[in-house]
Amino acid sequence: MPHSDLIRKYFSAYKNKDCKAVESLLTDDFVVTSPYDDHIDRTTYFKRCWPYGEKSPTYVIEALFEKSNEAFIHGLFDWTDPWP
Repeated sequence: MPHSDLIRKYFSAYKNKDCKAVESLLTDDFVVTSPYDDHIDRTTYFKRCWPYGEKSPTYVIEALFEKSNEAFIHGLFDWTDPWP
């Protein structure tokens, strides 16, 4: 499956607050970096980030770039008080 398809499925599952779908899409060696977290693993992601799923942002994926086994997403996210 192309990374772009996987990423779009992930964002759809996240938007629908479907944790089981997100869990099924992320591999055991999944890592993510964001403005708030630097290179966190799957377990940390679900512990630290998933609870904020109830406050899911609205978003638009403006660009999605793929190269080899990496992807970069440029998007606009509208958070409503995301952090306690």
